[in-house]
Amino acid sequence: MVGYAAPAQGFLLPQVRFSDHCSFWEHDYPAIMLNDTVMFRNPHYHKISDQPETLDFGFMEKVTEAVVAFARRH
Repeated sequence: MVGYAAPAQGFLLPQVRFSDHCSFWEHDYPAIMLNDTVMFRNPHYHKISDQPETLDFGFMEKVTEAVVAFARRH
């Protein structure tokens, strides 16, 4: 896993503002974004065609397992 800081609440790199955590930043609450770069891998991301059949559930499972393993260690 790789972590990046998002200076200026992500305005310098708009891709880090693509999720729900951004509204917390806008109200000065600390928040994180866990991302598997879906916006670069799935052309349906946040479009009307973003339906369950376009998702890679196997990959989603692996990402979830990695996040849980990381959280247990920290």
